Amino acid sequence: IGRCYLIDPVQRKAAQVDKTICENSVPRDKGGPKKWGNYYFKETGYGAAGSSGFPVDWSQDLNGAYGVIEIYDSSNNRKGEIIHGPDALYFTIDYKTNKLYATNTGDGSISVFDLNKLEDTNYCERNSCWIKDIDIGNSADEVMVDSSGNMYVRNRLGGSTIYKYNPPTKDFVVIDNEKNVSKNAAIWNDNWSGMALGMWPTDMELSKDEKKLYVLSHYGALIDVIDTATGKVINKIKFTTPLKPRTDSISVMTVDKRRDRIFCVWPELGVVGVADGASNKVLGTIDLTQYGFDKAANAGPGQINLAVDEKSGKLYVYFSGKLSVFNGDSLSEENEIMTAISRKGELLMRINSDKGRLYLANKIFDLNTLSETGSIQKGEKAAAFNNKNNAVYSGELIQSTPKFKRTLKIYEYVNDTYSKEWQIDGLGEIVNTSFDFNNNVFYVADFLSGTVKKYSLSAGLVSSDSGTPSQDSGQTRPPRSRITIGKCGDGVCGPVEKEKGVCPRDCK
Repeated sequence: IGRCYLIDPVQRKAAQVDKTICENSVPRDKGGPKKWGNYYFKETGYGAAGSSGFPVDWSQDLNGAYGVIEIYDSSNNRKGEIIHGPDALYFTIDYKTNKLYATNTGDGSISVFDLNKLEDTNYCERNSCWIKDIDIGNSADEVMVDSSGNMYVRNRLGGSTIYKYNPPTKDFVVIDNEKNVSKNAAIWNDNWSGMALGMWPTDMELSKDEKKLYVLSHYGALIDVIDTATGKVINKIKFTTPLKPRTDSISVMTVDKRRDRIFCVWPELGVVGVADGASNKVLGTIDLTQYGFDKAANAGPGQINLAVDEKSGKLYVYFSGKLSVFNGDSLSEENEIMTAISRKGELLMRINSDKGRLYLANKIFDLNTLSETGSIQKGEKAAAFNNKNNAVYSGELIQSTPKFKRTLKIYEYVNDTYSKEWQIDGLGEIVNTSFDFNNNVFYVADFLSGTVKKYSLSAGLVSSDSGTPSQDSGQTRPPRSRITIGKCGDGVCGPVEKEKGVCPRDCK
C-alpha cells in the first residue's frame, strides 16, 4: 500500500521504484479480453462493472468470491474457464513464456497458469493449467495468547494461514488452508473431502480448556475447529442461511467459554449464527434486520459488534447506534436501547463480567440495566481487563505522518484511576493487541507489515503535571485522569450526571 516494487522473477530480487511506474503498468482494461494465440481471456468473476463482488455464476461450492477468467475462441464460443483466488482484480499474460498471472487481493497472492496446456487439458478443465500460487506478503490480522504463553497469529492475506508460536522455544506450528493442503483441489469443495482451514480466516477464539481453536472461514461461511495440540482441523461447523441470498462474508465471532457456545455474524445479512462447540452443531440464528444492511459487496465488517456475558450467557449486539441483549438459550431479545454512539469499527464492545460492566467505544454501561454509568477519558475503546489487580486497558490509534504510519496509545487504569500509558509509533492502518498477564507482557499485531511486537507491562509512560507524557523514573506521581463512573455522591461530576443534571451535589 503506497509502495511499488519491480520484481525480477529470475534473479528473485526486488527493488522499490516510483509509484507512477506501477500505475502506468497496471492494465486498465479490467474485464476486457486479452488475446493469446487463437483464444481470448476475459475476467468475469466480478461482473461487467466490478459491482457485484462475486462471480457471475457464483455458488457456495466455489468457496466464495473466487476470480473467474473465461476462455473464448475467435468465434466467441466459450471453451472453458480459469479459477484463481479470492477478491481477484487483474490478470496479465507473459507472451514469452505463455504463462497467465492473476492477482488475488483476498489472500495476498498471485496465481500462475500455464497456457501451453490449454488444449491438452480441455481448456484448463478443473484448473489443470494451474502451476502454483505465490504469496506476496504477510498480514498480522490478529494476535492472541493462551494461558501458557503460546501466541496465535492470524495471517489472512499471506496465504490464509494461522501460526502458533511458543516464545521461549521459538517453535512454529503452521495451520494451513485447504487450498494449499489439497494442492488447489479445494476450489471444488465437492472434489476434496480433507480437513484444513477455509480461505480467508476472519476471526478466532479459544475454547475454555484451550484444546480447541475456533476460526471463522469468511468465504466458507463456517467455523473450523482446530486441535491446538496437533494444529490440525478436526471438524467444520457449517451454517446455511436459506432465507437470504448470500451465505459467505462471515466476519465476527465471540465465544461463551463457560459452555463453548459460539456466536458469529454475517454483517451484510444482519444475521447472527449460534453454534455449540462441544457437539459441533448449529443451534440457530438471530435475524437483526429483515433484508440485511448493505447491498455492496464486502461492506460489512465492523458494522456489527458482539460480546457475551459468560456469567448469564447473554449475548450483547451493537449496530447502527442500537445496543441489544439476547437470551443465549432461547435467542430471543430481552432488552434494547438506542445510544448516542454512532461509530463503526471492530472490537468496539467488551464485557467485564466480574464487574458487571459493558464497554462500548469509550462509554461504560451497566450489564443489567444498560444504563450509561461512565466513560473512559483516555482511549477510544477498552482493550483488556486484569481483574487480579483491578486494571482496565484502553487504546486509540492516531494518524501520523507519513500516510499509513500510525501511533498506538495504550492506557492503564488501576481501580479506575489512570496509572500509565504506552506509545508505539510507526504502525500500519490496522492493529490488534493481546495481553498476557501471566507473563506481564502485551503484543501488538501490525496488519500492514505482517509483524507482531512485544512490550512489557511493567514499563510505560506516566503523565506529568502538565499532562505531557514523560519517561517513568519510578517516582510516584499524582494521577491526572480516571475512568469516571459517575455515581451520585462520589464527588466526581461524571458525563451522565453533567448532561442530565441528576446530581447537583457532584456537578456544582
